[in-house]
Amino acid sequence: MSVPIINITAEDRIENIECHLKLSAGPGAGKTRWLINHIKNVLHNSKRMGNVRKIACITYTNVAAETILERLGNNDGRVEVTTFHSFLYKNVVKPFLVLIPSKYELDTSKVDGHEEMPLYKSWLYEWKTKTGQTYFSDDTKIIDVLRDLSWQFDGSDNLILKTKKPYAVKIDNYYVKKDSYIEYKKIYWRKGILDHEDVLFFSYILIKQFPRILTVLRAKFPYLFIDEFQDTNPIQTSILKKIAEAETIVGVIGDIAQSIYGFQGADPSQFTSFTLPDIINYVISDNHRCSNQITNLLNTIRLDITQEAKRNKNGSSVTVLNGNKIWALTKAEELAGGSIISLTRNNITSNVMRDKSTFSIPKKKLIEELQEVDSNSDRLKTITNCIKATEFARQKRYKDALKEMSRGLKKIVLQKDLQKISLNILKSFLAQYDTYKSQSLLDYKTYVDTIYPTKSANFKAGGIKTFYENNSYEQIAISVNIKEDSSNHRTIHKAKGAEFENVMLILDKQNKAGVFEEENELRFLINPDLVTNEEHRIKYVAVSRARECLFINVPNLSPSTTAKLTDLGFIVVNE
Repeated sequence: MSVPIINITAEDRIENIECHLKLSAGPGAGKTRWLINHIKNVLHNSKRMGNVRKIACITYTNVAAETILERLGNNDGRVEVTTFHSFLYKNVVKPFLVLIPSKYELDTSKVDGHEEMPLYKSWLYEWKTKTGQTYFSDDTKIIDVLRDLSWQFDGSDNLILKTKKPYAVKIDNYYVKKDSYIEYKKIYWRKGILDHEDVLFFSYILIKQFPRILTVLRAKFPYLFIDEFQDTNPIQTSILKKIAEAETIVGVIGDIAQSIYGFQGADPSQFTSFTLPDIINYVISDNHRCSNQITNLLNTIRLDITQEAKRNKNGSSVTVLNGNKIWALTKAEELAGGSIISLTRNNITSNVMRDKSTFSIPKKKLIEELQEVDSNSDRLKTITNCIKATEFARQKRYKDALKEMSRGLKKIVLQKDLQKISLNILKSFLAQYDTYKSQSLLDYKTYVDTIYPTKSANFKAGGIKTFYENNSYEQIAISVNIKEDSSNHRTIHKAKGAEFENVMLILDKQNKAGVFEEENELRFLINPDLVTNEEHRIKYVAVSRARECLFINVPNLSPSTTAKLTDLGFIVVNE
């Protein structure tokens, strides 16, 4: 029997707060506003909160968590707002570390949070030796395989490490041993290093083997709400359902058309099929964000929800800017009469837009290539930590910058001096930025050696030295991923949940021959498919960020495509 869906508005209050709920709503509908009001409603009316119990509010990014906390105002610490990984680390992994089975070889005494796992050649050699796979000579291919690993269910309730490829991986005429993947993880675990997905893995293992942990969670959190639920993966969903089996009321809020984290295991069906006993389904069909023209565009792209433009404000037609992206930015600013937020598909392009870089843009992320060619892990850690910390600081992510700098220094300076020395080195890098930014990476290394507490190893002639000589600091830095980017130029994924007055979506994907993939890039406008095509959903998220003016930049357009866009009501402006 189908579950009835109740239409509500962002201002409506739900009287029955003791039932599981699922809220579906498109972009600009006011999902976050509704969630905040619902949390306040629960705080005011619940008979189960008591003095020490809390509401857990889980969202996808730290920026979103900060926004919700700010809007909640003074809640006397009765709401814990955090990301899913941070929630599980704080409430499951960290307090129950000692219960993790010894077979995983995790050194619990060294665990200090969770981070992206660095990949060093010396550790790769250790893995090949340990697993008897020294016959692999192409380290680049091996690195690609290891970067592709993720925790997945094996068809039952067990988690295993698998590549995203559905077939066995073959390199140099040999298949990579599937049972060797866990040995790669153990190299890190023996050093106390956990990556973000390991937090999910160990949370699941602990909850499965020690169900009493669930009792502790339910006692602490009688209500648990998750925003952007369409971005969860099966492991997160499984853990959530276990929490909801008794006492804890669960609410999930999301939009299947904005499911854009497939590379992290997210699947729109997780939201569509999610159910709990006696769950109540709600939907908001309004759009409080966009002009009439942009709302109309959104309604032509998606079919499952027809949004009503509640602002009822006429704006300009959506404009396609055909030409160079820097020219397009200037033109968009002129037409909009104000600043523009540019949204792109990849970090390199967003970094180019931010710095208006004019040098030749590398096709590959050179910071990853640096990790592949430099076999000296200490030197590599020093250089990459310094570059990342500097770029984080330049984007005013000072907490992340100091954390990154401290990570590289904590083994060579005293703990009591770590913060001060990290800050002083970071200040030096920022002060001299214009001096070294266009110099070679080799020159940058020389500069680092003058202010860093220890001098990194020098080079012998060969591929590593050539790499350091032939690539500049700028070319490396442009591939640094600023996770919580608040600049005017960011990736679409980092703009998720935000809204801006004026937006320009940059479409510039090229095929192997270096030709702009016009048909594929613009298909989301001409023949959209949000159900099965994640790329279409990603672009849908981008165009739905704009309130007033929306621009789409492409490097070139054929006459036939120009005609199709014009027929659909777009204005096309050529450079």
